[in-house]
Amino acid sequence: MKKTILLSLISMLVLSTTVFSTSSLAVELETYSEEELQFMETTDELLENYAVTPQDLENLGWELVSKSEEGSPTIQPLTVGGGATVYNYFYKSSEYPGLYLAQSTWEYDKFWVEYDWESTAGNAYDIFAMSIARNNQALTTSAQKGGITVFDAEGVAFPGVGWIDEYKDSGVVFVISDRGGSQGIGSAGSAWFYISKPTTTSGEFMMHSRWTHTWSSEKVYLKDVTFSFPLNISASWESSNTLGQWSRAGDPKAISW
Repeated sequence: MKKTILLSLISMLVLSTTVFSTSSLAVELETYSEEELQFMETTDELLENYAVTPQDLENLGWELVSKSEEGSPTIQPLTVGGGATVYNYFYKSSEYPGLYLAQSTWEYDKFWVEYDWESTAGNAYDIFAMSIARNNQALTTSAQKGGITVFDAEGVAFPGVGWIDEYKDSGVVFVISDRGGSQGIGSAGSAWFYISKPTTTSGEFMMHSRWTHTWSSEKVYLKDVTFSFPLNISASWESSNTLGQWSRAGDPKAISW
C-alpha cells in the first residue's frame, strides 16, 4: 500500500514537471533570490501609481536604458477627434546584474474622453500586448512576473480591471475590462514584466507594445487571442456582431543589455 502511494506521488510529480516544462521548451525560467523578489514587489507597488516617472524608478534602483521618443499624440481617425499614445520604457537593475524591467503605458487624450470614449466600450474587452524580440523572434529567456494597472481619465486606479491573459515566451498579453462613459475607465494604464539577460546578446533587440481598443453595441465575449512575434495580435470573439476597433502601437525601440 505504501509503495503504491509512493509511486503515485512520483508519477504526479513527473507529470506536473513535464506539463510545466513543455509550456515553452526554448525559454529559460529564471529563479530569483529573496532579495530580488522583494525588489520586484516594491517596484510593482511603485508602478501601480498613475504619476510614476522614470526618475522615481531610478531613485528605487533602476537605470533607464531606452524609452520611446517624446512627441505629439498619434491621432486615431477611426474615432472622431480622439488620440492615443503608447510609450515603452526599458530598465536594468543597478543592484542586481542581469535583471531587467520592461514597462509600457497607454493613454487616451484626456480632453476627448468625455466626448469620444465610446459609451459601449464596456461590451468588449481591450487587449494590450508587449514583447521583446531578437531579430523579430522570441528570446530564449522569458517574460515573468508581469503586472498591469488600469486607470480612468483622472488617474484613479481600478484594481482587477486588467489581468494577464497569457505569457508567450518573451512577451505578455493583457486583457482590460474597460468601461464606457465619460469616466473613461481603461483609457489609461501601465503594464510591465521582468526579464533576465539572454544568453545571446548579439543581433537586433526591439521592445514592442500594442493597445487594441474594442467596443460593441451588445455584449461580446473574447474567445481567444493569438500572439506571434514580434507583436502580431489577432482576437476571436463569440459574436456575429460588427465590432468597432482601433489599434495603436508604441514606437518599437532598440534596446541593449
